[in-house]
Amino acid sequence: MICFYHADNDGKCAGFWVKKLGKRDNFEDSFIKINYDIDFPFEKIHKNEVVYIVDYSIQTDEMDRLLEITPNVIWIDHHKSSIEKYANYDKKIEGLRYDGIAGCMLTYIYLGCMCHCDTKEVISEFDPQDADSAPLFTKLIADYDVWTFEYGDYTRRFEKGFTIYPHEPTDTIWEELLSEEDWYILVNETTDSADKDIMDMPLLYSICQSGNNIIEHRKSLMKTICDKKGFETNLDGYKCFAVNMPLMSSDDFIISNAKIYDLLISFSFNGKLWSYSIRSETVDCSELAAKYGGGGHKGAAGFVLDSLILEEK
Repeated sequence: MICFYHADNDGKCAGFWVKKLGKRDNFEDSFIKINYDIDFPFEKIHKNEVVYIVDYSIQTDEMDRLLEITPNVIWIDHHKSSIEKYANYDKKIEGLRYDGIAGCMLTYIYLGCMCHCDTKEVISEFDPQDADSAPLFTKLIADYDVWTFEYGDYTRRFEKGFTIYPHEPTDTIWEELLSEEDWYILVNETTDSADKDIMDMPLLYSICQSGNNIIEHRKSLMKTICDKKGFETNLDGYKCFAVNMPLMSSDDFIISNAKIYDLLISFSFNGKLWSYSIRSETVDCSELAAKYGGGGHKGAAGFVLDSLILEEK
């Protein structure tokens, strides 16, 4: 079995659920982190191997090529532009695609709630309410990824704090968090799993505390970067504020007048390609990114080009 997972916390958590609950075959398990500026490694896939693609998508012609290597493809994704791209695709692909729920949560629901625990065959219909049964760490990661913040500041703190812990799908932190939660439920049998007290789970709470320290430091750092590396620009007629900085989140645009811009953009160069991440509360970012060959969500999306398309206005 081989699992391709998106290179963010959502994708890594989805990869863990594949490791924990996914379908197996006679090949050695392999987990490969992937992003949209990386060529899909077809050469790593064995004939008829079980292939998971989680929180990520490939182009339709690439899917055609993949299905020629193996029909055993399970694709789980929540990116609006990717789902729309496959609207008229004529080949059946196992898995779950649904906009509005994070990739890790969809992976948990598909493998943990929709599939038989032994045979891995789908035995029930998709029900978004199954998310209620997910462990709290999955809820926090999903909450951040789709930008809902049902858990308030704890969502931001966990997201940031988790970065200092090794958390690729095969790392031990996931099982430690899962064991901690199982223990909590055991000693609080009458407690609704959706209402667990974060402070009563030491590891999870420690991650959140670390995250709070990181957030305060990050705010100071990003204010300086926005001041020194940020500038006003235009993209497709939209008024934008852009920052020459990779791996920025929406919280990293520390400027006093963010509301006057249609788009907030972070961009960077890796020596070959320019990566652009766009965010907005008023513009459909997924549609705009699709014009440049990318995709994502309505509120946040991205694309990769071989040229710089932004300049100060």
